[in-house]
Amino acid sequence: MSTILVGGKICTPDKVFDTGVLVINNKSIELIQNKSEFKVPKTSNVLDISGCWVLPGFIDIHIHGLLGYDCMGPNLDKVIKHLPEYGVTSFMATTMTRPKEEINSLISHMTSVLSDPPVGARCLGIHVEGPHLSPERPGMANPKWFSPLTTHEVDWLQNITNSLVRMLTFAPEEGAAMDVIPYLLDHNIVPIIGHSNASYELAKEAIALGISQATHTFNAMRPLHHRDPGVTGAVLASPSITA
Repeated sequence: MSTILVGGKICTPDKVFDTGVLVINNKSIELIQNKSEFKVPKTSNVLDISGCWVLPGFIDIHIHGLLGYDCMGPNLDKVIKHLPEYGVTSFMATTMTRPKEEINSLISHMTSVLSDPPVGARCLGIHVEGPHLSPERPGMANPKWFSPLTTHEVDWLQNITNSLVRMLTFAPEEGAAMDVIPYLLDHNIVPIIGHSNASYELAKEAIALGISQATHTFNAMRPLHHRDPGVTGAVLASPSITA
């Protein structure tokens, strides 16, 4: 039996149906159109959603938790269960900077949850934010746990997560991290600049190598200055990067 939502504002990529009809059949959207153009079948399950909005589910690519539950650890299952209540249907479980032994334990818990996730939002993978950050731009993270990104670190992360790392925020100016960008791309990991004190020139070079996103632009990165555009200037001046 089809389920039909009738009367609400229904948003699609190219228009909004002010008084729309949305037909769901076999867990798939079968039809969207104006209510005035649709005759409701008598055998359908009809829900009156007048006064409501219907939108595609939100995708959150940088979230550390909600309702007191942390993505990084065994409570990831609670995050998965509760996110749809806020319109989020897919997300990247994002980590925080911790001592390496704690990272190993907490990410192992995440991997265990994701091996058999509960009903809820779909976790698209793990977004690693730290410890490969700049001591000059630590934000809330503790610099004593920082270390430059290396290919060995990438291999270690993929090993303990069963290759679930999909995004990685790091400071490309630290150590030989610039050399790791092609390696990340080869392993289907999105390289992201963040918590970085890189110069404008180095940031532009990193973007040319394949960095395509910036983590919380303006926050915890070298700021815009008229004689030193910094990371912020490089991000804003690069059409290829998502900020």
